[in-house]
Amino acid sequence: MPNFTLDSRLQQDSIHVVDLPLCQVRLSGDARYPWIILIPQRADIVEIYDLPGDDQASLWQEATRLGQAMMTFYGGIN
Repeated sequence: MPNFTLDSRLQQDSIHVVDLPLCQVRLSGDARYPWIILIPQRADIVEIYDLPGDDQASLWQEATRLGQAMMTFYGGIN
């Protein structure tokens, strides 16, 4: 299985926050917004539909947990 390689544009335009079981979490360099990017750490994946079903489910679970944490942190309406 090939290794995951982060696109150089994402590496330059964002800051690494944490690695989750599936995704690398990165913060966009655009300071106007708390823009989080979830990047599945799988080789040769371009779109969500390229992921196997179990990884698609994991991606949505990680996105949901991250969204809930951001809602709490930023005091959003839940």
